[in-house]
Amino acid sequence: MQKSDFIQAASLSNPFYYLDNALTVWQWVLKHHCDCLCTEEIQQLQDILNLPRDAQALLVRMVMRQGELFPLGTLQYAEIENINQAVALLEDLKLIEMDPLISLDEAYSKFNKEIIWKFCHRHFPVPPKKSERKDTLYQRLKSSQWAEKPRTAQDWGDTEHWICLRHPSFYKRIQLMFFGNLAQDWSEFIVTELGHIKYESISYQPELRAFTNRSDIDRYLHFDDLQADTENTLLNGADTLEIDPLLLSACHNRWLEAKRKRVCFKLAQLFEKNNLLKDAVSLYDATQSNTALVRQLRLMERYDSPESIIQLTQSALRDIQHSETSIYLQRILHRQQRKLSLPVKRAKPLEIPELLLHLPASDYRVENAVAHTLSTSSSPVYYVENRLIPSLWALLFWEAIYAPIEGAFLHPFQSAPLDIYSKDFFQARASQLSKLRATIVDGSYQAIIRHHYHKKHSLQCPFIHWPSLTEELINLALDNISSEQLRGMFDYLEQDLRQHKRGMPDLIQFMTEEKSIRFIEVKAPNDRLQTSQNLWLEALIKLKIESYVAKVTWQS
Repeated sequence: MQKSDFIQAASLSNPFYYLDNALTVWQWVLKHHCDCLCTEEIQQLQDILNLPRDAQALLVRMVMRQGELFPLGTLQYAEIENINQAVALLEDLKLIEMDPLISLDEAYSKFNKEIIWKFCHRHFPVPPKKSERKDTLYQRLKSSQWAEKPRTAQDWGDTEHWICLRHPSFYKRIQLMFFGNLAQDWSEFIVTELGHIKYESISYQPELRAFTNRSDIDRYLHFDDLQADTENTLLNGADTLEIDPLLLSACHNRWLEAKRKRVCFKLAQLFEKNNLLKDAVSLYDATQSNTALVRQLRLMERYDSPESIIQLTQSALRDIQHSETSIYLQRILHRQQRKLSLPVKRAKPLEIPELLLHLPASDYRVENAVAHTLSTSSSPVYYVENRLIPSLWALLFWEAIYAPIEGAFLHPFQSAPLDIYSKDFFQARASQLSKLRATIVDGSYQAIIRHHYHKKHSLQCPFIHWPSLTEELINLALDNISSEQLRGMFDYLEQDLRQHKRGMPDLIQFMTEEKSIRFIEVKAPNDRLQTSQNLWLEALIKLKIESYVAKVTWQS
């Protein structure tokens, strides 16, 4: 089933395009997620779908806007002919509340200084000066009796009628059930219809949902609220904070588990920033990723014994296969060994050849200056950094990346399958990947890459930066990179798609007469190789690909 069979963005020539998009989502959720909705939510959706068009449109307009409080005067839209009738219908269904009670914090956020000042002037024994700042007035109100209870906008002194959107968490739940995340929203329909973002047309089944039960949805929303609440609490200066036990327990649902790990990592960073080191360590440990492991051990270095760190690090090194993580762990191990005056065993690094360039000062950025200096008509140099090799990989393996694997695609607005960076990605597509790898041996890979370059051009893909990928660059790469070299670089990239799509050398030089290539990593004065860059250079040298570090100094 193609995405156009049942989900398609509304034409922007239709003034109710946003409503049609919302109705598509709501009807889809009602059809395919009904078992994850409670009786009241099902009734609420059905009530909304039965409303006249003006009332539906006004509701969607409010859902799409930031916040839940709106002055009625700002809810005037040309396509909604009878705004008062729409308001009355929404109020009858208790979807909105007219003239709601507004707290001090909400008043400070929504009202201008004039309204706040007049309120203080009416109620304070010593009226404030006209020149007092709005935040000063707010602080005075906050410490007074007038902060104790909310009041209507009229009571605050505003002449406008205000509307409160009720049940905002319900619309957030619908968003999650459709997209499988809270990062994407209605705007996906709009930018897709405008043509600003284009996605691959993917075969998928609507029943292959991110969430199969309500409790998983509840927990996902809980994790999201927990992150926001924790950020606010720490921002307000809390020096202690309990960790929710749910964050420390793995989830059976892989999308929910991915969310849990993301929240754990983000909160761990916040705890670390606020010097709550042991709590941060607990959260990094619960994240169960290589990056989190390194950060966890680095924090433990600040309070734990060298003996304990050495034991933990050595244990991790026995289990870790990832080269970059192993290097970071080795550095931690060596620091602790030196503390105990123990011998430190270092592996001899592979020597990276250097090019020493003394260049005249220019307005070019350093990479472009080096490219300009080294480039000739028969040996052109291109500034590609992390863009060329991942792009070639994606163009060759496109059909495997976007294969209709169960659970990989949930909706039409995905730039990649959900499991693109998971351990299961290659196993789930073993057959397709094997066939495409064979084309590198028989030589047909070049035609596949060129075909996909033209056919898939401008479609969203996390490995391709289309503006920098010209046909000229593609042709030069395919003409001068041997199949053995390309296969070797792809093998290294596939060891860790997330990490290894960065760290590649800045420049590639095509020696067109010799049909060979050269990679050059550019370093300005006082700059040094990052670990990921060093590992890529080592991998290229092992593949017998000429590679250098160009160290630049500037002529005075």
